[in-house]
Amino acid sequence: MKRIWINYNKWEDYKNGLFETKKLQNEGFLIDECVKLLSDQNKFYSCGVEMINAWSNSANHNLSDIKANRKSYIGQAVCNFIIGANIKTTIKAWNTLSDETKELANNTALSLISYYEENVYIEPRGVSCEKLS
Repeated sequence: MKRIWINYNKWEDYKNGLFETKKLQNEGFLIDECVKLLSDQNKFYSCGVEMINAWSNSANHNLSDIKANRKSYIGQAVCNFIIGANIKTTIKAWNTLSDETKELANNTALSLISYYEENVYIEPRGVSCEKLS
């Protein structure tokens, strides 16, 4: 898989506040909503598919990077897409989940990565140039 590079100003998740560092006013509510979403694997998966398809720039930039923690990205991006939670809020929600729920959510994230690789990812076309003699 070749990495797809897209400038951050085109990332839908960036525009939606995923990387904001300030504490959100309704953080307790958002944490509860993230916990509910990450605990319901059917909803998490369907919302993940929706996010991947709607946020093509963000998905391509982050999910084509096989060296990154793509499972973490999926959880954070889906919570941002559906709930509006930023990374810090999603991490706080994650830390309240049981080990069993974390494992289930990680497996769902892996399924979403497979969905991306099999249905969305298109290998970038490189320009191949040969020296003229």
